[in-house]
Amino acid sequence: MDIQWKPKAWLAILLGLFFQPFVFLYVNQFKYFIRYCIGALIIAVVDVFLHSNYFPFKSGNMAWLQHIYLSWLFIVICPIHGFIIARRYDITQPRRWYARWWIVLASYALMMLPLIVLRGFFFEPFSIPASSMKPTLAPGNHVLVSKYGFGNYRYLGFQLAKSTPSVTPARGDILVFQYPANPANPAIDYVKRVIGLPGDRIIYRDKTIFVQKACNVSREACAGLDSQYDLIDKTLLPELSTETQAVYQESLDDIHYQVLLLRHQKELVDRYYVQENTLRGEWLVPAGQYFVLGDNRDNSVDSRYFGFIPQDLIIGKVIYIW
Repeated sequence: MDIQWKPKAWLAILLGLFFQPFVFLYVNQFKYFIRYCIGALIIAVVDVFLHSNYFPFKSGNMAWLQHIYLSWLFIVICPIHGFIIARRYDITQPRRWYARWWIVLASYALMMLPLIVLRGFFFEPFSIPASSMKPTLAPGNHVLVSKYGFGNYRYLGFQLAKSTPSVTPARGDILVFQYPANPANPAIDYVKRVIGLPGDRIIYRDKTIFVQKACNVSREACAGLDSQYDLIDKTLLPELSTETQAVYQESLDDIHYQVLLLRHQKELVDRYYVQENTLRGEWLVPAGQYFVLGDNRDNSVDSRYFGFIPQDLIIGKVIYIW
């Protein structure tokens, strides 16, 4: 064994900054590596709680906790502790096989690879920064998105792969997608609810939605349906409403959800996306695209303003909210 070896203090600082607990492999302290990994997992769970709907102090003196992550402490603690161990290192102790900088990098890469695969291709959490989906989603909420089958596989804004979608959204689904006006910007992902499928005709008038569903059977079977529009049912919830805003329960294809309308806010019809050969406020959803709305109808930039969502820009479907 190489017993006349001492870790470099400056390298311990760098490894501690970028790889946190893995620095303790380099400084030959496997027990600290295990302890810090366990601590990091516990702190990660605490962070999830602090930023969830279950946090009991969303207002008041402790509300500031929702704006920080306790996991950030490891960026400070790990390099300092690693530096101290490196400076006080006992060169008489045997150097283990993992006490090498390249082992640290390889170990970190091996740990990150399944995480990247999981988040890039299967499930990814997103935080909600805006209020366009209230009351379903509020700023500060988190959502878990199922991505597999949608064919648009991304991780931290980087495109990992593209494939033909094998999953199609349904009316009422909440989707996360790239902003169609600027899909190349990795910082802009939108979350909205599907209202119209390919072939559907949509009318949004007087804050009410009418849907003429696409008829995908024979022409004879579709005869007489081309003028039938279904009114999406909505029921006022007085206990949740105020003088300035009204909360309704809306029902679409057996999916029930709440929407928010401002009582004194007029529709911005002059800003609506105008589709060729249709009236303003009316849309025919093209093949391979979807019509989406925010649940906060008077405070949402959605298909009424930027048009339809192409299938290949859909990242995934929201399956869990916290």
